[in-house]
This record gives sequence, C-alpha cells and structure tokens, in this order.
Amino acid sequence: YMYEYIASLSEEEISKGIAPLPGVMETLERLARLKEEVACGLVTGNVEGIARRKMKAVGIYQTGALATPSAEQQEQNQLYP
Repeated sequence: YMYEYIASLSEEEISKGIAPLPGVMETLERLARLKEEVACGLVTGNVEGIARRKMKAVGIYQTGALATPSAEQQEQNQLYP
C-alpha cells in the first residue's frame, strides 16, 4: 500500500513539510564535482522506493552526487517505480 500511495502523489505533495538539512545540497553539489573520485550514497531510514521519490521531490537526486544504483536496486525499481 505504501508504494501505491507515494506513487499517487505529486512531487509538490511529497516534498510538503520535508527539506534537506542546511548545507546538504551544497555538500552534494561539491561531491557531484568529485564523482570520479568519490562514491556517494545516502541512508534515509525509508523504504528504498519511497526514499527515492522523496529525494527526487526535494532535489537531492538532481544534484548528480549519488552513485548509480546497483543492478539489484535497478531491478527492484522496475517492480516499484
């Protein structure tokens, strides 16, 4: 049920009341420039598919800092977009 619920929300609805902590976006943007030297991932405490939607809604994914998901994660993403 959680996946269906989050999938039904717009990014605006998902991001309501949540935001990266101060300095996070700037740090991720710096890490993105070092992507050849540094692999970056985030631990959120959320179920992966829901965390991904939340990170997209608040702009974290768009920084380009996060490492490409593993083949296993990519397969799961096809099951739970």
